[in-house]
Amino acid sequence: SNPSSSSQNHHNPSSSSIPTPPDVWDTIHLLSYTQNLDVNGWPAEVNKAGEYVDRIAAQLARDYGPYLFIPKNMNVVYAIQWSLCMVSSRGVAGNERWGSLRLVPVMDLVNHEESGGKFLELSEKGDIL
Repeated sequence: SNPSSSSQNHHNPSSSSIPTPPDVWDTIHLLSYTQNLDVNGWPAEVNKAGEYVDRIAAQLARDYGPYLFIPKNMNVVYAIQWSLCMVSSRGVAGNERWGSLRLVPVMDLVNHEESGGKFLELSEKGDIL
């Protein structure tokens, strides 16, 4: 489905309920020309990923939706999709003991320059792990 009715947007082949920005499709097609990549199957893969996210979010909404505070103007499935996106795009790796993915407040505002040095992980007591 194409969630946008703007005539400026390109056809969005994604069947996911999460809108895919038109520039994603433009970028995929551009890679075909600039990098000489075969991208013919990529839209289908993006669709499959979107459908998978929909299934995960729908199941989480069934299991946990009744326990979540969701603003009245927001659908619980969409809220879960949004939160999964935030964690997956801003989460940082952890370790087996404390969890493999975590959000660190303000971390996404930090410069991620390679020459910036390494990150240190602290325990609950403030000890370097």
